[in-house]
Order: sequence, then structure tokens, then C-alpha cells
Amino acid sequence: MNGDGSLSHATSPSILQRSPAIRPPASSIFSSSGVQQVLHPLRRTADRVTRQMDAFAEKLDRFKQQDRTQGSYQAAFSLIKNYQLHASDAINEATRQSTLKRAKLGWNASREADLSTATSEEDLQRLQLEIDTWDILLNLIAVDDPTAISHAKEAQKSVFQNLHRYSTDREVWEQFLDADQHATECVMVMKWLETKAKSSAQQLDSVIANLEAQAERGTGLWAHGWLYTKESIKGQKRLRAWPQPLEPNDPGLLASLLSSEKQEPLITQLDPDAVIRQKHALQKQDQYYEQATWLTCWKMLRQGETWTKIREWSQERLESWRAVSLCGSSVDQDGSGGRLSADDSMTRMMNCRSQDAWRSACSALARNPSTNDYERAVYALLSGETEPAYKVCRSWDEYLYVFYNHILLSRYRSFCSQFSKKLTHSPLVNVPYVPEPMDYNATRLFLDGLKTHDLIGMEARNPYHTIQAAILGKNFDSFFLSTAYATSKINKAPKDLHIIPNLGVSNIDGSAIIAVRDKDALRIIAHLYIITRNLSYLRSDTSFYDTVSLNVIAYIESLQQAELIEWIPLYASFLPSGLVSNIITQVLIGVSEPREMNRMAKLLEKHDINIEAVQESLCDYVLHNTPKPGYSSFTLDCKAVRDREKKDMILMPVIKKFAGKKASPQNGRLIRCLEWYSYLEGHWSVICRLVGYLYKRFYGNGMLLEARELSEKMNLSEVSQKVLGYDIRQAHLIEENGLADASIPPSPSKSPSKKQRFRRSLSQDERSQHLVAAELVLDLEYISWAYSSLDEFQEVWEQLELNKNAEAENSEHIKELKERLQYAIEQATEHTESLLDKDYGILTNASSPEEEKQLEYIRKTYFPDIVLNYLTALYYSSLKLSRGLLVRSMELIVLIAEDNNMLDCFIDSHRMTELADAMALASAAMINAPMPKGRKKTEGVGQLDIWNITTPKEGEEYQLPAAKWP
Repeated sequence: MNGDGSLSHATSPSILQRSPAIRPPASSIFSSSGVQQVLHPLRRTADRVTRQMDAFAEKLDRFKQQDRTQGSYQAAFSLIKNYQLHASDAINEATRQSTLKRAKLGWNASREADLSTATSEEDLQRLQLEIDTWDILLNLIAVDDPTAISHAKEAQKSVFQNLHRYSTDREVWEQFLDADQHATECVMVMKWLETKAKSSAQQLDSVIANLEAQAERGTGLWAHGWLYTKESIKGQKRLRAWPQPLEPNDPGLLASLLSSEKQEPLITQLDPDAVIRQKHALQKQDQYYEQATWLTCWKMLRQGETWTKIREWSQERLESWRAVSLCGSSVDQDGSGGRLSADDSMTRMMNCRSQDAWRSACSALARNPSTNDYERAVYALLSGETEPAYKVCRSWDEYLYVFYNHILLSRYRSFCSQFSKKLTHSPLVNVPYVPEPMDYNATRLFLDGLKTHDLIGMEARNPYHTIQAAILGKNFDSFFLSTAYATSKINKAPKDLHIIPNLGVSNIDGSAIIAVRDKDALRIIAHLYIITRNLSYLRSDTSFYDTVSLNVIAYIESLQQAELIEWIPLYASFLPSGLVSNIITQVLIGVSEPREMNRMAKLLEKHDINIEAVQESLCDYVLHNTPKPGYSSFTLDCKAVRDREKKDMILMPVIKKFAGKKASPQNGRLIRCLEWYSYLEGHWSVICRLVGYLYKRFYGNGMLLEARELSEKMNLSEVSQKVLGYDIRQAHLIEENGLADASIPPSPSKSPSKKQRFRRSLSQDERSQHLVAAELVLDLEYISWAYSSLDEFQEVWEQLELNKNAEAENSEHIKELKERLQYAIEQATEHTESLLDKDYGILTNASSPEEEKQLEYIRKTYFPDIVLNYLTALYYSSLKLSRGLLVRSMELIVLIAEDNNMLDCFIDSHRMTELADAMALASAAMINAPMPKGRKKTEGVGQLDIWNITTPKEGEEYQLPAAKWP
């Protein structure tokens, strides 16, 4: 085991961290300006997150599309470097904006700016954590590059041949790192932690300042050393007039030379070893000074300060012995490449080989109870011990530094031991270096243990540290499984909307849940997954691949929420092929604008998304999410009712089916699936079957509003022109009229589209097949169109009623309304009569018993209702337009009498009585209709002169009116 993962003896330091003060919001927070002030940082954060998502996608797109002349590791390195530079640029820009804002507001800004400032500081911290995360990944990629691994294996064969018994410490150290890849990794991690420590030293500085304040001394050269203990010793010498050093075991001194605080015996000499050798104490102020000094040494080691700087610092304090204690008795000044080892932060480790006595002394001091905690921690770091150092650690980074310091020194001692054995052999004998394997399990156990630590557990569960821990422990398989399970657990989307499946896992790592709930962390996780999979860090079995890909799917959902759907095909291309189509389908049903649909179609092609699989997924979505047919016998309104007061029949107005209603979002998504299927040039026969399937389900559940929306979005005439290149309904009419050419003349002002230019001409047999596939849908469309025209008629008629007394009969507005009313009744006539076919019937050609049941229900439910509402529309339109419209009622009765299928619909729906009553009322209206003041020829409207009965005078013969039938 390379590292000591035990934390059982790590205790909290005596000086705890302080939380920043929390101020109550200003009293104006609930005002309009206060609310805007609170919301502004939230908007800024959301904008920042969106910009980062967009920038990361652009870089990933270039990474995917670039020429792979460079190796995968080099390409991944470039991508990670770009991500790191983006975060670095963002933090520089945020710092600049913050400085400009503070300069504008003044350095003494009011408390109302505290919230914005706190948010900015948090953003900066998050950006710095992201930079650190990409930095450690960069180092990992560099160390794990196959070229570097191959070089290390080759170096192991001859590393000892390149050294001899007189090799300097630096030469031995460099050969060690050259041959041990895992040692290089440890150095890389420690350098990374040292860089982080330099940018986050405020906490240690505050502790040091507090200790120095308790040491009760000023600043300057005279302020260093054990001043108060020195004064006590001098006082005893003056009392005794004793020129020699005082004896520590002198009974008189033991009773008189005492500390002022606890009355403990003080040391009698001022050499650095006096406290340990005499086992006596220092004055309280000097103890605080000693703690502050050793904590400063700890800080310098943690920050990777060079031995030269440490020596200069010691000399300024007139304590050069401290520098020797931190590095040993000598330093190699013959560095290679013009760089002295004295300028390297690893100097203390290089000296371990030649100065074994110094290392042993450091190890003994690290265990000596007579020294303070900070001194023991420093000596523990120098000797590779862990427990004394853990006691003063205050952060996640410090625990990691102690852990990797122990591993690195252990590996170096193993290398030096093998080198010493090699020196006992003949120089001609080639002895290879055999490094110990890196125990990543110990690293993972150690990192997991930090998550439950009393002091730093919360910091260890920070999303960024969770990701960094996965990188350090190379625990990618377990990490991505945990985050995949977490994304599945926290998904709260409705069943028909979510794109993240529920894996049903209950025991999930809490830190993984925290990570995936953080938008920035989820972005990093998704891209880390893509990179590590590209570099083959992950398992390749199908089950694992399908599960861990949820990390990318969760990020796709974030892109969808941020309305960055143009990048979704890019990320979907990194998913398993079996999941891509379902994810793309869920995304496509949220896109409805033609321009966006066109753009998405091009992106699907660009990223090699399997269009046929997407089409199949769209079909499956419709089939599995369409409401089951209810076939409920709901009662439609009766058109002819009896007035109890007047005791006669009245004809009720047309009932509007769509006013004030909206289609359900779920059914809207079903319709959009069909739009996308046709947009992606799906098979014509499949389009017709799907549209017919939806019509039958909508009509079977009384969903007339959804059926109307379906007829508008999937108008078969328009769809056929896009898919087939000609209007299928026009071809239907031409076939009925016996014409041969069913093509539509192209517009002379428009160039044919690319699809039309390359679409082959269709044979007559193919056109006939297309028409057969569309016949059912063409008939089903008439039902929706009939109801729509009747709704429009009633809407215009009500407007005329409202304005009949407010405006003159010949006003422009009234004329316009009457023109609209005339158009609506003509449309209603056309669509209603389309439901009548005395020879073959409408909706009678079923392909199965189940379909026969559906079509029979539609016929008997809606056909009578449409006819009765149409008769009502004729009656009421005659009151506004022309009584000649009533003739159409008689014509319709003739058509119904000739159509047995329509008669069966009235009989089966028990509405024959209503039909008879409606016709009786229409007949009475024809007889009672007033004579027109002036005869006008109305095109398409019958005349009622035949019903104008006059009684002849006595002596005159009765003559029929000379009116002509229309």
C-alpha cells in the first residue's frame, strides 16, 4: 500500500474556520428596484452558464470535425487546454468587470451592493475551481500519453546503468522520475496542489497573523527569536551573577525560572534543540511565536517555495538553522541545464538519499510530543509521515498534499534501495528498475474517507472536488456510474417528456447527486466523459456504455432547457446508437418553427445521425403515447327543441366546438411527431397510416380540437407536395373526373427546390398506390374541415347579431361580415356534401374488424351532427343573406335519401327525429319567408318563387309564377 489512508487520528485544529458574516437584506429589497437588484445576479449567472455551454459546444464540434492527423492524446490535450483557457479568460473578464463596477460605484459602496458582490465572488471561485479541474486533467493526459509510458518502460531497463556511486542527488532524482511514471504523476499532483496553495493562502495568513499577535512583539529584526524566554534567562543570570550557561537541573532554577502563565520550568539555554533536550517550556508569547514560525514553514512547503527563498527568509530572521532543518545540511549546486537544484521545490526530497540521518531525525521529531503541532507537521512532511501532518490540515488540498508526499517519498526510497543493491553488482551487469505498481485503490479509499471527515467533509463533497477525486483516483468507471444513477434519481420530468430513464437505483453516492445538480459541474462531467471515453479510460461493454451515457443525456437536457438545441445533435453523436434516435425524437418534438426545423435537419445530417432510426422512433412515440380510443357515447346537442311556452319547435344555433379551447400539450407533441416524420421525408404510406391512426384516436375520444389541429399541421395536400412533389387531393379530384394528368404546374416565378430537381418522375401505378394509401385520411379530413367551417360561420353570425343595431345595413363592416358569412356557408356546404357518397359511402373501406368498428363509430357520431349543424347554418344564414339558401336543405334531403350509409348513421345514432324536425322547420321557413323587395340574381343560391302562393281574384284563373328553378 503506497499511502496511509487512515484518518482516525486526525483531529480538528485549535483555530477553526470562520464563516463570512451574513447580513440581512436591505429594507428596500421588496420594492421594485430591490427585486430587480436581487434578480440581476441570478440573470447574470444564467447568462454566464449559457455562454459557457455554447463555447464548450463550439470547441467540441471543432474537436470532432478536425483532421485526426495528430494522436488522440494530443487532440484531447488541445481540447482540454481550450476549455481551461476559456475559463481563464472568463475569470479575467469577470475580474475586469468587477473592478470597473467598483470604480464606478466607489470603494465604499452601500450594503445594497453586497449581494451582487457576493455573487461575483462566488462566480470567480467557481471559475478558479474549474481551471484547477482542467489543469489536473491536462497533467493526467500528459503523464498517461502512450509515448511517455513507452519512454518510462525503456528507461527502467537502463536507468541504473546511467548512474554510479558518485552521482549527485539531482542526477539520481531525475533518473528516478524518468523511469517511474507513477512518481512523475505524484510530482505533478504535488506541483498542482502547490500552485493552488499560492492562490488560496488567505486562511493560513490569517491564522499566522493571529498567532503573531498573541506573541506580543512588533516588527523588525529585533522581534525574532524567543524574546520573553531570553529575558527570563538573563534575569536569572543577573540575580546569580553567573557568567556560564545555566544548568537545567539546578534545583534553584527549577523553582525560580518558571513560565509566567503556568509556572512551568523554562529552558535554560537558547539553542534550537533546548526545548526537546531539556524537556522544558518557553514563555507563552514565545510559544505563540514558535507556532507562527513553524506554520509559516508549513505554508512555504505547501506552496512549493524554493530552498533559496526559504534560506533567505531564515537569514532575515537570524534563524538560518531552520532552512537547514527543512532541506538538510547540503545542497547540490551542479544542476543540469543551467537550473540549480537549490531553485527546485523538490530539493528536500532529493536530499533524502544522501542524508539519511537527517531524514531519520525528521521522522523522530515528527513523533516527539515535546514539539508543537505545527513543528511536528513540518518534520512529518519532510520525512514522509502522515498522522502528525494530518493534525494541522485544514483543507482538502492539504490532506491530499500530505498523502501524495508520503507516496512519492516511499517510491523514491524504494528506488534508492534498488540502486544501492545495484552498486553491489559488477558495473557490467545490467539490473533493471522494477517500480511498485501504483495502488489506486488506496487513493480511492483515502479520497472517499475525506467525504465523511468532520472538518473537511463538506469541502470534499464539493462538486469540483468530487470530479477532481475521480481524476486523481482514475476512478472513472465508478464515478460515471454514480453520476448516471444520480441523474436518473433526480429527474423529475413527466414520463412522456423526460429523456433520462429511471434506473431504479436507490443507494446512490450523495456527492454524485450534489455534482449533477450543479449546472457547471454537469457540463464538466459530460465533457470529461466524452474525453475519457475517447481515450479508452472506460469499460467498453454495452451495458456499461448505455448506463454511463446518461451523463451526456442529462447534459443534453440542460442544453434543451437553455434553448441551445442546435448543439444537441453534436452531443447525441457521442451516445450509443441505440439511444440516439429516442433522444433526438424527444428533442425534435419541441421544435416547431420551420426555420429551426430546417436547421435541425441539416445538423442531423452533419453529425451522421441515423435518419431512418429517428423516423422509426417518431413512429414508436406516436403509437405508444396516443390516447386509447374511448368510443364513449357522449351526447351531442340536439338542434331542434320544443319551446315549452310557445309550444312549438325551434332550431338552435350552431354549436361552436373550438371556441375558447386549447389542445393538450401531449397531443400537440403527437402531431409534431408526424410533422417531423414528413419533414424528414418519411415513407408516404407510413405518413398516411400515422395520420389516419391519430385521426381515429382523436375522433374516438371526442377530441375535435386536436383533430382540427392535426388537419392544419398535417394537411395532406401540403404534405404530399413536400413528400411526393404533387398535390394528392388534386390527383384525387382529377381521377374522379377521369383526367390523366395529375401534376400541378409549377410556379413560373420560383425555381424548383433541390428535392424537386432530383426527384424522379412517378409512374401512374405509383400515383395510384399513393392515392389508395391516402383515401382514408382524405375522408377523415372532411370531418374536421366541416366542423371548422361551421365554427367560422357561427362566429361571423354572432358578430353580425352584435352589430345589427349598432351599424347601418350598408356599412362597410357589415358588408365585410356578410361576405365572410357567405364564404363560411359555402365552405360548410362543400365539406358537408363531401360526406355523402351514394355509390360507395364514406369511411366504409376498413382494412380490419377493429378499424371497421372505429369507422362505424366515427360515422354514426359525427356525420349526423355535422348534417344537423349544417341545416341549422342554412336556416340562420337565410336570415342574414338570402332565403334562397333554404333550397339547399331540400337538396341535401334528396342526397341523404339516396345515400343508405348516411341514413344508417342517423338511424344508428337515434337522430332521425331531429333530422325530421329540422327539415320541417326549414320547410316552414321556406313557406313563411318574406318576398324580396327587389329581384336579384344570386349565383349559387336557389329561389323560392315556387313557394309564393297567391289567391286569384274572383273571375281570374290561377297561374303558376313564372319563376325559374335554379
